[in-house]
Amino acid sequence: MTHQGNSGDNEPTTRRPEDRGAGLSAEHAHMGLPDVERDEAGIPTFVFKEAPRGSDRPSQEKKTLEVSMLWRESVLGVVNYPAPQAVHIGDDLQNEFRVVAEGMPGERFPILSADAKDFLVNWTDAMTIEVRDAEGHIHDRAALDKQHKVTEAQVDGIKRNSYKLGLYDKVAVQVGDITFVIQYRAPVRMAESPLLKTMDFYFSKVMSLSLIAHIFFLIAVSITPSDPLGLSEDLFKNPNRFAKLVLKEPDKTKKNEQKFAGKKEE
Repeated sequence: MTHQGNSGDNEPTTRRPEDRGAGLSAEHAHMGLPDVERDEAGIPTFVFKEAPRGSDRPSQEKKTLEVSMLWRESVLGVVNYPAPQAVHIGDDLQNEFRVVAEGMPGERFPILSADAKDFLVNWTDAMTIEVRDAEGHIHDRAALDKQHKVTEAQVDGIKRNSYKLGLYDKVAVQVGDITFVIQYRAPVRMAESPLLKTMDFYFSKVMSLSLIAHIFFLIAVSITPSDPLGLSEDLFKNPNRFAKLVLKEPDKTKKNEQKFAGKKEE
């Protein structure tokens, strides 16, 4: 089955009224969570309402693969892959995305694999897949089979279905209540700004004054003698630098002789 939407990647895809609200479980209703609009396959319809536009639109020369993991309307994680590689999901600690959900074939399943310079999207029969192409048309598994775009293989005893991702494709893979959204985007560009506009002049002034003070402190420490006894040794090496004071007791014998001489004269 193929859902036809408005032409162009930038136009939102329309849904039939009977598709709205499909797939809401009794558990979600019991938890009081808001309804999520889903199609017949159980994939949230908002997934295909937006497409990369403007500077985010990828090209053959500039592209990176964006993989988003959603629970209902909440984004649980987003990872970008600039080159084709294997991306695993499951309960294994080494997986890029840890997922515990119904329909998982094991603890480690490659939802993405590399095929030369392209990515292959993999899923099992217990999962659900939908693809929106460059014209805005949404294709389910049956439509992809009719177009001969699905390959099947047995890997480690598990039947694996694969689809080669196109440059302007947007793929949604549903595993239980978890939705994986896979699409190409243009690489993220770093914001460029002049150096003077980003410089903090107040911090620069404080940093410069602190640096100058530390330099003067290091110079003072380097010229100060490290031996505390060196200063006293330098002072006592030159004895002429100190004045000598000699105290001599007066001669008592001469004073006594003078006294006796005076008495004799009297």
